[in-house]
Amino acid sequence: MDIDRTELYRYLTRRYTYVDVEEVQDAVQSAIAATWEVSVLREPPRNAQAYSTVVAHRMLIRQIEYRRRHVHPSYCLPNGWDDLKELSPPPISSRGVEAQVDAHTVLEALPCHYADILRRHYLDGKTLDELARTDGVTPECMRKRHERAIKYARKIFSKEE
Repeated sequence: MDIDRTELYRYLTRRYTYVDVEEVQDAVQSAIAATWEVSVLREPPRNAQAYSTVVAHRMLIRQIEYRRRHVHPSYCLPNGWDDLKELSPPPISSRGVEAQVDAHTVLEALPCHYADILRRHYLDGKTLDELARTDGVTPECMRKRHERAIKYARKIFSKEE
């Protein structure tokens, strides 16, 4: 069972650029341990590298989802970790503007196709290339759609002031 850890680490750090290095290392170690357990308890996977990549990918997704569901203890009530559903959504602030606007308010004000792109990109954490593959368009087309959505949101945001 040969697993190239550096290739796996490189793949995960490129795919999840916004994730901490420690989380990527934990995911790689967990994937290697899971691959070893499967090979001992059952029959070994046919492609150990692919199996460990899938396991590491799933571990990182779970960590990212967990981090989105909970806030850091320093930002919450004295009882420790609080669920984000119980708290108000975080405000978005613009550099040149003193006002703050709720992210969900801005997304609700946008047309559905623009709001969908911004929601999947910023709130779900998907890259524009992944969105392009999902929608069946070229990456350049998705970048243009994203750019138009941002311009439209800025126009709405500047009017609300």
